Amino acid sequence: MPVPLISWLLRWKISGDEDYAKAAIKILNGWAKTCKGVNYKTYFDDSHRLLAAGFIGYQFAAPAELMRDYEGWAGKPRISKSSRNG
Repeated sequence: MPVPLISWLLRWKISGDEDYAKAAIKILNGWAKTCKGVNYKTYFDDSHRLLAAGFIGYQFAAPAELMRDYEGWAGKPRISKSSRNG
């Protein structure tokens, strides 16, 4: 999990301060907006692409799951869609 993301996420969960939730959401939405998939042309073997997709996807799926109960996250559908279309 990216360090800034987990830091903001834990601070929000512990303190309830929405500023931390908003910072975590900014990272999640930025990732969902820019990540369109794993480029298969980067690796000589397809297994590396699948490994990278699983490793990177998990690092954002877990925090997104923890943020699911935050009412102020309008990007929930975006992150959900990007996690299914990898």
